[in-house]
Amino acid sequence: MRNKSLIESSSMLKKELGKNNFSIIKSLDVLPKERRKTRTFRASLLKEFGSKCGLCLNDFSSNNLEAAHIVPLELGSSTESSNLILLCKECHRLYDKGYMSINNMFKIHKELLSGKRNTPIYLKNISVPYSSPSITPPPEKIKNTLEEIRQDQIKSHNVIAIKKARKELEKYSEASPEHIRLQIKIAELTRRRAAKGVLKEALNILQSLNEETMDKVFHSVYFYELNYVYRLSGCHSKALGVIKKSSKADISNNDSKELGVGYVAAEVNVLLCELADHEKLDAVEAEEFVNKFNRLTKIASKQGKYWGGRWALNSEAHVLQIYIKSGNANKCWTSLNKLKNQFYSSDITNGWDLGSRKSLSLFDGIVHTLFPRNEMDIHHGVRILSRSFVSRIGPKSRPEGIRDVGYSLAKGMNKLNSEKYSELSDCVKGIMDFTLDGTSYIWPYKANSNETTTT
Repeated sequence: MRNKSLIESSSMLKKELGKNNFSIIKSLDVLPKERRKTRTFRASLLKEFGSKCGLCLNDFSSNNLEAAHIVPLELGSSTESSNLILLCKECHRLYDKGYMSINNMFKIHKELLSGKRNTPIYLKNISVPYSSPSITPPPEKIKNTLEEIRQDQIKSHNVIAIKKARKELEKYSEASPEHIRLQIKIAELTRRRAAKGVLKEALNILQSLNEETMDKVFHSVYFYELNYVYRLSGCHSKALGVIKKSSKADISNNDSKELGVGYVAAEVNVLLCELADHEKLDAVEAEEFVNKFNRLTKIASKQGKYWGGRWALNSEAHVLQIYIKSGNANKCWTSLNKLKNQFYSSDITNGWDLGSRKSLSLFDGIVHTLFPRNEMDIHHGVRILSRSFVSRIGPKSRPEGIRDVGYSLAKGMNKLNSEKYSELSDCVKGIMDFTLDGTSYIWPYKANSNETTTT
């Protein structure tokens, strides 16, 4: 039985860790040093390629040209000539947002080196349907308000978004579709907040709604949100029960009767709840999970475009999680390379997103740390994990993914064979034991359900 309070925000976690320990973890990250090296290489690139952008081929003043990393430093790459290309600020900005794949940028780089680069490429903002097809379309009367709320949510202005939703809520009766959809949205925004007690509050909102009387069109999104709150609480069995209802609702709401992205999203969450409920996986159990995720990857891939590609990437990443959890070193390395190739081929039109990039960085660090082939792998993994750890405990954010990072980092620091990291390793591991994280499946969080939920 834990005697400490649930850590529900990054600020709480940082306070528990302490300034000195945080500084030590931060010092393990070599990213700032690699960024400083970029300035030196930029000067060399200007001498070699002149004042032209490597993509649009327009001439710019040196102040408007930047040395861009083809494989981002966040993915564990280094600053060297083979990984750098000279881009104007606008092309660099759009490349960082995923408007060209890493593999295509390497092709451009090769053309530049061979002197065959003579056709300009102009990256343009592309309209991407960020509203997931797995989410039930909102009632027409509140469509514009929900879009305003979504924009606030993107900026992590959840408190402002909640106030807007509550104000809109006053216009509708409790039984109306608008009221039900807004309440579900308020619950979602509440559990997204980085503050103490948000899980209980979100759960109370959802439990105030009557699933028996609400329009079945809302069942999919309602059960999904309820599942998420249970999962964040560590109550994976309860989460599993409700996400299965969400999956069934997605199928029944699908007019085309074709298994689509909505079905994949729900089924992925079913599998994740089952995965988190396992303390360990043997080889047979692991392959059963892998086969199920491979099936979902195929369904998502058939859908194509952004959401199909994104869920195909997600499913592939979860296959790697399974091999990590089962301790299969060989399959971890094979799966990591497959995931890298898939991500390097992705752009904003077929699944690239910042979350996928962060996941790839995390798994790269975990595999190098837990299954090292040599001492260099350990150092590489610890550097990436320290970066992932620090980036996840910024101000006003939820420490999503922190437990898989923290436990792996603790194991990595132990492998560094340095006494100065031994105490810190124990400290990090202890904090992870009671840190809220609904995205952790390698080391599932077993909460005392009485502390965080009510029946």
